Amino acid sequence: MASSKPRHAFRRWSPLLLILVSLLNLPRVWTAPPSHQAPLSPPSTIDDEHLGPSEAHLQEIASLLDEIYTILANFTFIPHTSIKRGPHAINSTHIKPITRPLPRCKMLDSSGINHPDCTSHIPRDPSVQRLMELMPYVDKLEVDDAHWLFGSKFVDYRQEEELQDEPVDVLHMMPSNLALTKMADGPYVLLHETRTKRIGLLDTKKRVPVNLDEDPLDHKEQLPSFDAPDFLREIVRRYRVLEWIPWETARGGHDDGVPGDKIREFIEKNGWPDHFDADQFNVDMTRFRHNPSNEWSINRLPIHGMAEQAVLRIDELEGRPGETGQIPYTQQELALIREKLNEAGDENETWLLGWELQDAELCLGHYEQDLRSAKWTVQRWCPDSVCVKPDDYILWEYRSLERAEDLARRRLLQECLQLHHDIAAKKGQLCSDDENEANKRRGNVHNWQHKQWEWIKEAAAQARGDAHEHCSKTRPRGSLLPGDTDIDRAWRKRTEAARHIHREKERLKSIEDWLKKVPVSATRAREELEREASRIALGIRWWEDMYRNTVAFIRSERNGLTEAWLAFRGERDEL
Repeated sequence: MASSKPRHAFRRWSPLLLILVSLLNLPRVWTAPPSHQAPLSPPSTIDDEHLGPSEAHLQEIASLLDEIYTILANFTFIPHTSIKRGPHAINSTHIKPITRPLPRCKMLDSSGINHPDCTSHIPRDPSVQRLMELMPYVDKLEVDDAHWLFGSKFVDYRQEEELQDEPVDVLHMMPSNLALTKMADGPYVLLHETRTKRIGLLDTKKRVPVNLDEDPLDHKEQLPSFDAPDFLREIVRRYRVLEWIPWETARGGHDDGVPGDKIREFIEKNGWPDHFDADQFNVDMTRFRHNPSNEWSINRLPIHGMAEQAVLRIDELEGRPGETGQIPYTQQELALIREKLNEAGDENETWLLGWELQDAELCLGHYEQDLRSAKWTVQRWCPDSVCVKPDDYILWEYRSLERAEDLARRRLLQECLQLHHDIAAKKGQLCSDDENEANKRRGNVHNWQHKQWEWIKEAAAQARGDAHEHCSKTRPRGSLLPGDTDIDRAWRKRTEAARHIHREKERLKSIEDWLKKVPVSATRAREELEREASRIALGIRWWEDMYRNTVAFIRSERNGLTEAWLAFRGERDEL
């Protein structure tokens, strides 16, 4: 299958400035495409008729950022509820001033940083705080991935730590500059100049040189910039026409298991932008990730398919090149034991070797039984030595999706149960604004996880329908592959535990019967055999505990995790 590379593989951030200079070669007169989103409403405390040019510009920047975030949410790259629209309360005391080394001042502290006496602090322009108040923010705790633009993350100046992380000591940072993104994988952040109404990329690695003899502010012309509204409108346009998609611009690669061109295909197929079916888009994405026929799939099939474990067991029993298998090793041990038994002259040694011979013969019989069973399994699943047929990939896709849906359901129910208990514990208590906000955030996160589970569930349902149709046409009995959910695995573990219990009980009965034959005079042999019987009995109890725990798990699954489901329903009512 030919390799399908993402159209925009932004994997190296160092040449990014040149990329944007060429990509965003905006005309002087540029008409914005019609927006399907309502602009951000100004704060109620401001009269539209008295907005000054600076305030109107800040309102426009906030509105365009809101439009960008909304498009990302329409893609379902982030949930709509993660967007927190202004105006916000920003603590001005936490806004950091611009720091600069004084010209010709070369004093260093012990860490190699400018001594405080050699650093000037330039207050920020009031427009910076005003834009912070107006900007929409994306709550990074409510999204799966906070990256969104060329390796940088969403910024949130409502958080004190984000104000402290602002790159105020970077060469081109000005008092009226505000970073609109947060540095992450790459060195670049989107920088807005509120006074000149320009926007560009700031390289946060270019810190102010220690031995600079001139004023760093004289170097501001080195930063290429563009008209800010035009720049942001161009980002909107590129997302809207799918020239850019957030899965590529976020980190420079492709979404897990889905290359960029395939994502575009699914987006267009599902009616982007005006009639976009976001649910079916995510179902298509999910199915593609689990489809083993594509090279990007997270569903890597074992070489021998359903016979993989049987093939491994045959290798263990018969041996691999350079390794002795369990059957030939046991046969060699039997031969050695027989030789020693023939030469034994001590009564204790004779009775101990006799038991070792009997136990080895019993184990050899178990191994030979396992070998017959494993070879039958290989013959069943690999007729004509073909274990996985491309025509059967739909069966493997459904098997993988069924497990993914089971894991997502279980994780959702467990988190929901915890959330339900937390809400019940606080019911009737007066909560602070911070606690109310935290509960609201947890509710948003839960709802987003529930939506993702629904996408996986629907993908599994669609794959199940396709798998049944395939089976009815190609498989004699029309059956699907054995499942791989937690309860399927539990049933197999239960069967394994029962087999071990049966075999160990055989060994225990064998040694107890042998002990009845050992004369009282063979004291050492009797003591060692009794200790071995105790060890076998202990092993039986271990396997019986595993069996009981597995049965209890299966029983709880059959009951439908009643407590969790009740909590799930009640908790959704609370939210």
